[in-house]
Amino acid sequence: MRNLQEVKQRKLEERDSKSCPRCAERIKRAATVCRYCGHELNDRDFALAASPITSTSFQSEDGYISVPNDNYLAFILMAAAILVVSVIGLSLLRNQ
Repeated sequence: MRNLQEVKQRKLEERDSKSCPRCAERIKRAATVCRYCGHELNDRDFALAASPITSTSFQSEDGYISVPNDNYLAFILMAAAILVVSVIGLSLLRNQ
């Protein structure tokens, strides 16, 4: 029974909080500054974090840039390989 209460409590905390995009600590949803690292939060930070294509944001001199995750890169590489094999296969068929 205790585990169920802990799960419910954790769900409530997750609903009322969000992760800082800079240090990944949990902070209150209404916060405008992270209490752990001092990062000033804005809507753009959380739009990047919620994007299904990106999993990580790195800070550059002019702000945050997103980096695609491994699954996205693997998909692109696989699609390119299929395209190359298809083109080679078609060219070999034409030469016969």
